[in-house]
Amino acid sequence: MYKFLITSAALIALGCTHRLGTSTPSSSGTSSQPAWQWDESQCSILYCIQEYLREQEFELVFAPRRTVVLRILVDHKEVFTYEAHDQTTFIRLRSVMYIADYHQHRSGCSILAVDLSTGKQLWKTKLRALGPVGASKYSNSVIVAEESGRIIVYGNEANGRYIESLDMKTGELIENTQLAPLKPAGSGSQSWEARAGFHTAYRRLAV
Repeated sequence: MYKFLITSAALIALGCTHRLGTSTPSSSGTSSQPAWQWDESQCSILYCIQEYLREQEFELVFAPRRTVVLRILVDHKEVFTYEAHDQTTFIRLRSVMYIADYHQHRSGCSILAVDLSTGKQLWKTKLRALGPVGASKYSNSVIVAEESGRIIVYGNEANGRYIESLDMKTGELIENTQLAPLKPAGSGSQSWEARAGFHTAYRRLAV
């Protein structure tokens, strides 16, 4: 594995916005789910770090085969480690990180809630997503958001899309809405290195 130090200015080079893409209304007229939203540029661990770990001490190591190891540090001590990939996504709300735990070439996703102050896992919930899917070649990408005290998950898979909401405190599933495919997840997107404007690894340590 290789490790390189990149300044915080390099993170700004990501140039990502907070806003999700164009909305497509859900077909469920009585659903409490938000409308479908998607922005391919947000399907990146580098984007999520730029947005949600600005004040957090962390270390990120890019390993072979596009594996990424994210280490959360408190007072220079590691409290949480997560083996991710370049399209791992998450959000942070106060001290809690909500991580989309999924494989880029398999259907489905789980959401993992972790207290970053202690590294303690609060809950982990497997989503309903699209249900059982059989395919030899598959693509899958996920965006995590928050709305009205709920965790909202937007899933964009080869066989279809879904919007799923969970209780933020308990991880209990609230609602699942399935939609027709939009496009193969990840098609036409830039490489993780190109999106970031640099490659390999970086870390931010508390001063």
